[in-house]
Amino acid sequence: MKRFDLVSLIRFENIFLNRKEYENVAKELSEIKNIQIKNSGESFVISLPENLALEDLWNIPVEKIDLMAKMTIQERQSLLIILILLKDDFLSLQEIADSLQVSKNTVLNDINKINNNFIDQGVSIQYDKMAGYFLNGNPFFSLRILNQLIIYFIENYYRTLILIKFNFIDHDDAFLITERINNAENNRQIQLTDNLRRVLPISLGIILKIFENENIKLDQNILLSASDHELMGVFWSYRYLNQFELSYLTSLLLVSSNMLNDKDIDLLVTHQFKDNLEEKIFKLIDQIENRFALKFTSRTKIFDQLAQHMIPAILRNKLGLSIKEDIVEDFIKEYKPLFITLDEELNNIGFSGEDKLPREEVAYITMIILSQMIESSVTQTKKLFNGIVVCQSGTSVSRLLTKRLKNTFDYIEFKEPTSARKFQAENEQYDFVFSTMGLPNTIPIQLTMSMDEEKQLVERVEQSISNDPNKQAVKIMSYISSYISSSEHSEVFKQLEEQIALDNVKKIESEKDSIYHSKEQVTIIEENSEWELLIDQSFEPMKQRNTVNSAYIEAVKAHFYENFEYQIIGQSVLLPHARPEDGVIDADVQVNILRNPIKAPNDQYYKAVVALAPDEENSHLDFLLQLNQQLKDERFLSIFDEADSVDRIDEILRILG
Repeated sequence: MKRFDLVSLIRFENIFLNRKEYENVAKELSEIKNIQIKNSGESFVISLPENLALEDLWNIPVEKIDLMAKMTIQERQSLLIILILLKDDFLSLQEIADSLQVSKNTVLNDINKINNNFIDQGVSIQYDKMAGYFLNGNPFFSLRILNQLIIYFIENYYRTLILIKFNFIDHDDAFLITERINNAENNRQIQLTDNLRRVLPISLGIILKIFENENIKLDQNILLSASDHELMGVFWSYRYLNQFELSYLTSLLLVSSNMLNDKDIDLLVTHQFKDNLEEKIFKLIDQIENRFALKFTSRTKIFDQLAQHMIPAILRNKLGLSIKEDIVEDFIKEYKPLFITLDEELNNIGFSGEDKLPREEVAYITMIILSQMIESSVTQTKKLFNGIVVCQSGTSVSRLLTKRLKNTFDYIEFKEPTSARKFQAENEQYDFVFSTMGLPNTIPIQLTMSMDEEKQLVERVEQSISNDPNKQAVKIMSYISSYISSSEHSEVFKQLEEQIALDNVKKIESEKDSIYHSKEQVTIIEENSEWELLIDQSFEPMKQRNTVNSAYIEAVKAHFYENFEYQIIGQSVLLPHARPEDGVIDADVQVNILRNPIKAPNDQYYKAVVALAPDEENSHLDFLLQLNQQLKDERFLSIFDEADSVDRIDEILRILG
């Protein structure tokens, strides 16, 4: 038997196959031929029969699978558009039918459906006696549709094989473009998103053929003239490109980056565009602060992060590009209430209709907001160790993970997150390295963690400190250093380290305060509640504890009864609140369980009221984020319905604190 690493099967595979797709390919191959697949940790090792040559392996799926018979209507119609765009001569109805292995009537029906789908974009398939079938309409809309279709094909292994079968993918061209993009990334210090890194070499190769055949001609810029010489160098050998086509291709590369700096943004958009977006972003920040009763630590910082992501996101949407990562769906599932809130707010500030951002882009914006919410809730603690988060690419995902870890490990100074490639190249030393990729000698983490998984992560880090006399000594010294003369620090530290190595001194831990700390903060309301009296009823215990005054309750009423649909947390749970300056004496929360759900003016029923009194330090935010995360779980929601005592609810809520 011959043995090979699946990752090195073919030289161009990494253009469009990710690791999850590798595994799917391997499984498919095992069903076609007598091939054994073993998962050996980081790679998938396959064993080939002696009579099967390596170069034959790639051809197996295409030969053995009847791709045309398996093709869906959507795939066929998508393929029809690409077929027409790539034609190099007269294209007749019969030629299209023969290529797609369907009747001429089927092709005509497909063309009618395609034209109906794209009627709003002013793009349609037309017939001319001299040219045959061609795509007519605004060239930028045509290219937008093409980019969307290529991503649709490349995100799926079998659809990728269809492009190969029709010779739409030039392997040599794709390999050359990939190498040039890699060089441009290094020289320009930009980093493409993972999925667009796989898509672009194929997408650009197909667009180059279309420009060469003059099936689409550009005579103006879709964005500002992206005259970046480093990125233009990717296309230096394609002499037939005019200045507008070259600018368009360069724009595709720029907006495929994770983040853009000010210089890159100036290449792509006007000052008017930036001014309009600035107004929308600050409005979004205001809305989030109002909804969650918080103040971001730095509005400038969150504005800059949102602008750096939203500008390429808007332009990607305009050009037909999109981010596709498995982790996005996991994030949306984990933080669905917050995601829905951000989606609604983006719609409210103007990102609707044709300008509506794709689901994936909204998820990344939600990650940025969430990371800043977490940062705003973290109190400053002396940093004892340094750490870093390493992801596939240093994007919003790794930034969000870093903020979450900062909140969990307030004694670790986290550096700016980095990509795996950059981390391995720089070879810097850190006390703790957290990775989503299972890299050697790192602590594995994932974006979405249950409370049990987060607890296990904390235990693993604490165990790492306990097992390392140096780290243990550092931690202990942080508690006793103020009682020791500075001249003796070095000697005491040395003795501590030696003693710990011998005796394994017990860990020292600090306990973090929470806005929720007593069962007095839980009320079960048995009787029917009246909507007009709901706020007085919910905040009365806090007034009795002297944590809010009457002015605060009146301020809550003014906000709540006008905007109650926005003061919610999770499903069927209201979150009435005002601002700290309206009359909060001490940060407090009262969880009110309604035995008889109350009907609101919008005909919705609510089963709980979380009455909130925030402070300037946002000390409530950690509890609120944890509660928001748990309320999407039906099992957690059932507590509100089935809780038979205040003690039972208190037991659950203490976990969140």
